[in-house]
Amino acid sequence: LTQAITRTKTVTLPGVVDLYVANAQGAPGAGDLTIVDDTIQAWAVPLAVTATVFAATNLSIAVTYTAYVPSASGVSSADVQGAVNTALGVLFAAIPIGGIVETTANEVPLETIRGTIFAAIAGLVPAYKSQISVTVSLPAGDTSVFTNEVPVLGAVTPTVVFT
Repeated sequence: LTQAITRTKTVTLPGVVDLYVANAQGAPGAGDLTIVDDTIQAWAVPLAVTATVFAATNLSIAVTYTAYVPSASGVSSADVQGAVNTALGVLFAAIPIGGIVETTANEVPLETIRGTIFAAIAGLVPAYKSQISVTVSLPAGDTSVFTNEVPVLGAVTPTVVFT
């Protein structure tokens, strides 16, 4: 494999198993998909069951945010953007195929994105945590995710305002 498969989702019917796979960056390449399929067919498919392995479909989610950070914190705009980009990358690499299903079915909650941005900035300047504010204008709300889709981080458009 060129990249480890880190996310899977199974959809089953009697005698049929569809397996969707993704790596940390999203849908795997054709070569990796073939390796996974060959392995599943050789080692994991019982008699009388049809298993099909699919690459999950990337669902790119762009993020536009404004962070309000106290000037006294001493951080630069580049510091904030770097921390946020890293945190969002980690978040999106961990979101399962089909999205988050804890509170409602199949979505990426806007509050999860906003909270991740806030936590990244607060981690830079913990003494100023109570003075940090974050608004997210894109996505405009919770993002619906189909069962076969893997959320991936799209373009990030930051604005850092020092207060």
